[in-house]
Amino acid sequence: MPQRQRNLNISFKQKDIPVLHELKRRSVLDYVSTSGLTIDLIQKGMLYEQQQRTNTPEETGVSL
Repeated sequence: MPQRQRNLNISFKQKDIPVLHELKRRSVLDYVSTSGLTIDLIQKGMLYEQQQRTNTPEETGVSL
């Protein structure tokens, strides 16, 4: 039985059109689909966010 593909449709507000253009530009330059690129960027953003939460100044001993 083939795997079922999940879909997520997103819309871009006028102020976010540059983000859409950048996704399309990178997709062409890197020869990857926009969906694959978007998934990769989302995963990296989520990982970065998780690292920021775990690396708080209280835990690292760094004072601001």
